[in-house]
Amino acid sequence: MNDVEPAISLISVKRKLGNVMAVNGLDLTVRKGELFGLVGPDGAGKSTTIRLIAGLTDADSGTVTVLGHLQETEHSKVRDSIGYMPQQYSLYGDLSVQENMEFFGRLFGLKRKERHEQIDHLLNLVGLARFPNRRADALSGGMYKKCAASSPQAPCVGRADQRRRSGESS
Repeated sequence: MNDVEPAISLISVKRKLGNVMAVNGLDLTVRKGELFGLVGPDGAGKSTTIRLIAGLTDADSGTVTVLGHLQETEHSKVRDSIGYMPQQYSLYGDLSVQENMEFFGRLFGLKRKERHEQIDHLLNLVGLARFPNRRADALSGGMYKKCAASSPQAPCVGRADQRRRSGESS
């Protein structure tokens, strides 16, 4: 096992929503550089777990740590380290893929050179390099998700909460 401090650590985390125990004693460790996903049926606690990691809700008990920062006491440091894309996407339909990426890169304070390098890299990475001028509202469901998930940003930990909307294919 790697002795490097984990990027994300949940220890005995519990979260109750109303009468439902959404997360019950979860232990999860994600090491730096690892890719992970939460898979399970509706109501299994996947979105609640992500909300706990992102600091959008608090655990009833247990410990959540992101990049060495304790979620309970260091909310702002954790939030500064995380890129979070909720289930409802946030692209501007009247802007092109390139313009959306430029907008979000500027929003996250990336300098022009770094922003353009990230945009070029991300467009190639997700297969949108041929469509920089296509308006976001003209993208297929899958292309839209790729564009939204790959918008340039500076955080060290990124995640996407991507449930399929009815009528969309993965």
